[in-house]
Amino acid sequence: MKDKVQSFLSKYKTSAIVEIIRDIGYFLYNTASGFISFFHKDHFVSNLRTLRWNKLDSYIMKQFILSMIGAIVLFVSIYELAQIFQDLRGLPDDVNSYYLNLHYLNTVPYWTFILQPFGFLFATVYVLSKLSSTREMIAMVSTGTSIYRLTFYMLLTSILYYVFIVTFLMNSFVLPSYQKSYIYRRVALNQAKLGELSFLSDNKKFTIFGSDNLLYLGEYYNATEKYIDNATVIQYLSQDEVAEATEFIPGGEDTEWLYDNRINIESLKNIKVPDRISFQKRIDADRLLWDETAEAWAISNGTIRLISEGGKLFSAREVDYEVDSNLIDPYWFFERNWYPIDAMTIEEGLRHIDKLKRSGRSYHSELTKFYAKDAYPLGLIFVVMVGVGIVNMASKKVSVPINSAISMALFIVYYLMYTSFLGMAGRGDVTPWVGGFGGSLIFGVLAFVLYARATT
Repeated sequence: MKDKVQSFLSKYKTSAIVEIIRDIGYFLYNTASGFISFFHKDHFVSNLRTLRWNKLDSYIMKQFILSMIGAIVLFVSIYELAQIFQDLRGLPDDVNSYYLNLHYLNTVPYWTFILQPFGFLFATVYVLSKLSSTREMIAMVSTGTSIYRLTFYMLLTSILYYVFIVTFLMNSFVLPSYQKSYIYRRVALNQAKLGELSFLSDNKKFTIFGSDNLLYLGEYYNATEKYIDNATVIQYLSQDEVAEATEFIPGGEDTEWLYDNRINIESLKNIKVPDRISFQKRIDADRLLWDETAEAWAISNGTIRLISEGGKLFSAREVDYEVDSNLIDPYWFFERNWYPIDAMTIEEGLRHIDKLKRSGRSYHSELTKFYAKDAYPLGLIFVVMVGVGIVNMASKKVSVPINSAISMALFIVYYLMYTSFLGMAGRGDVTPWVGGFGGSLIFGVLAFVLYARATT
């Protein structure tokens, strides 16, 4: 089978693209063959022994881990210092330096997360270039050990590290720490006191679409005590009900509130509604209170107005306190997000996107960033493959500085791919999933090309 593939592809050696495809095909074929052979029951134990940890692995991985940590520490430090010097120009005289330092300290995990693909890439290129320049790599390969086996634990480390970040480290440490950085910055700049920060989720003068064709207009939402002051809730007819409804007949004090409400929505809230005022219910309340037991909003000191029979009948009644089972949009639905989705946990991110969807606002950019939290760390795996591919150990002169510079350039390429797709998704040019994963997957294709063409 392999001879037939080689014979077929050898006819097209003049094409560089076909040559790359041929190399990838060989790599995938050899990988698949090796995978099947590795797990063959007659050879599994002996094959497994070839992956057994040895002194060469200890020697290579020690240098790899130290180089990776050093690179990440160096570039995170450079970024943090740049942020500090940039802030110094605009800080108030009475800034709280203790909490400002806590702010910078709590941004370190997040920027470590952002820069760690470069740390892995730099470590891979630096270690392999160093071993090649001293001819140690050639001595290792001459024993019959392939470059893929020598770098096996580098690649395995990147895979395990990716899984660890996505499943545990991100939500348990990185994002909560990044949220704290926003808190400490506000405290440091005297915009709040520590322990009194719940008001940051308060919301003012909001208009939010909810479930079941509901529209909420509120003067003020208190996130600590979970209530909405000066609230108006309008329930629209469904599309089918609108089609069957008759035109509302103008006139009288009984229907004046319908027209007042429409003017309020269009002029103050900047939301357009159909010419037909398609309400079926309106609630005006001094306060809406979240009822934990009923998991719904209770009307306090308000008026409930109902429209029925296609706009022919109107009714209104006053209430002192009443739980409305239709008002089930949760309390967090009305909270103001004072930190970006980049700092939200998975649960918070899903709630935020759900709120944007149900409230009729654009959510593509936020959903793209949510996907990117899983997609961006894929670069940890791909950069190691790229690092293996760009080091030509057969060259008579291997330059560590030049290869390190190439690794930096490739990281910039990866980051530009990542941000470009985020931008395209934010403009609606591509879907959020493509925007989140597109840059990483394209860079992954480049990684496979270089990995397949590695000097073995």
